[in-house]
Amino acid sequence: MTKLAYNIPEAAAAIGVSRATIYRLIKAGKLECFSYAGRRLIRADVLEAAIDRASGQGSPPLAPN
Repeated sequence: MTKLAYNIPEAAAAIGVSRATIYRLIKAGKLECFSYAGRRLIRADVLEAAIDRASGQGSPPLAPN
């Protein structure tokens, strides 16, 4: 079964950034998350869309920090 959502450490590992970077993206409104069963999760499609925007494959691109 395909993973539907990632917790913060899994999301960070999946895209090769630190947990702090994931938290910064969430705080900046560039990455959407939700709480489920007391855990903060990021949907797989949301993470993939953020990567597409950052790599120029999606629209609009993420603003640089």
